[in-house]
Amino acid sequence: MNQAALPRLSKHFRLLSADEYVNKRVPSFSPETRPLVVMLTWMSAKKKHINRYSDIYLSRGYDVLTVTIQGWELLLPSKGSQIVAQDLLNYLYHFSIRGKQPLLLHGFSVGAYFWGEVLLKVNADLSKYSELMQRVKGVIWDSTPDFKDTVIGLPIAMAPNNLPLRLLIRSYVALHLLLFYPLSTRHHIASSRALHKTPCRAPILILICKNDPIASVESYLNVKKSWESLGIETTIKIWDESKHVCHYILYPEEYIAEIEKFLAKIKFPCNVPEPNRIQSKL
Repeated sequence: MNQAALPRLSKHFRLLSADEYVNKRVPSFSPETRPLVVMLTWMSAKKKHINRYSDIYLSRGYDVLTVTIQGWELLLPSKGSQIVAQDLLNYLYHFSIRGKQPLLLHGFSVGAYFWGEVLLKVNADLSKYSELMQRVKGVIWDSTPDFKDTVIGLPIAMAPNNLPLRLLIRSYVALHLLLFYPLSTRHHIASSRALHKTPCRAPILILICKNDPIASVESYLNVKKSWESLGIETTIKIWDESKHVCHYILYPEEYIAEIEKFLAKIKFPCNVPEPNRIQSKL
C-alpha cells in the first residue's frame, strides 16, 4: 500500500510501524496484509504508557495508530473531538480501500465517546463506510465510561491526584453540560446512542473493574445488553479490584491472556511466532 497516498495525520495521531519493531529475521506481514490496530488513548496519557500497550501489538507484527484528544476537545466537540473524528474516519476510509488489512480497535476511557463521534459520521453515510465497518474484526474497551458517568469521570481523568481541582472541574463540567446543551451535551448524548446502536458488528471485549469510579460495571452491563441485542458477541472481564486504565499494569499476565483469547476467538491473524511476542512487558 502506498502510505504517501493516505491523508496526512495531524498532531492527534501517531503511526507506529511493525517494521521498526519486529526482528527482521522474524516472519511478518507484507504491507498489503498487515493488520492495523487503532488505539484510542485516555486523557493525560504519557507516551511511555501508551507505548506499553502499543508494544503488545507491534510485537505481533501489527501496525498501531494511536489517537489522543484533550479535555477541551471533549467539552467543545464541534471545535475539537468531531474534527479529529473526521480526520480518523478519512484516514481509515482511504486505508481500507487501498489494501486488505484487517482492523482492530482498542479504546481506553474517553476513547468510547470519541468512537461514538466516529460512528455518527459513519451513520450519516453508511453506503460509503459499510465496507470499512466490515474491515473492523474486533473491538476492545478498557475502562471506558458511558455518558452518564461523565460528570464523575472527566474530572478524575483530568486531575487524578488533585482533589480540590477535581471538585472544581466537576462543578464546571456539570454546569457546562447544563448551560451548553446545544454546543456540547447533545453531542455526548448522541455519541452514547451511536455507541449503543453501533453499525460496527464486530465482537467486543470489555475490560473493567468493580471499583473504578469513572467507568461503572452497571453501565457496561447495560450497554452489553444493547450490543447483544444487535447480535454482537460481547465478552466481559471484571476484576474485583484494579484502577482506571491500569489493568495491564496491575495484572499483566491476565491482561495479555484476555487479549490473546480474544484475538484467537475472532481469528485475528498473527504471523509472528509466540516466543517473539511481548507477553507482559511493563
